[in-house]
Amino acid sequence: MSSRMAGLEADASNHTVPRLRPILIKDVILCTEGNSVVMAIGRKLGVEHHAVNVAASERVCGAWHVHNVNSYRSRLKDWMRQFRGVASKYLDSYLG
Repeated sequence: MSSRMAGLEADASNHTVPRLRPILIKDVILCTEGNSVVMAIGRKLGVEHHAVNVAASERVCGAWHVHNVNSYRSRLKDWMRQFRGVASKYLDSYLG
């Protein structure tokens, strides 16, 4: 792992973990496309993690998949396109 990637993992973990920890249920399962930063966050949170290797054309790993979140993300991007970009500081207002 490069030092740059390690730095990104540390930054993401330090920013994200404290915000997620109080809102996650105790038996949450994290299913990702294997992004190392997200995997590091999962390790810090101590949650069960399953990675689907989409790069290798794997769509499902047992009962685990990322179809729902990818579908949601696609619909959200389509909806946001009508606004021709939203400043990050206003994003919460759009997402309610």
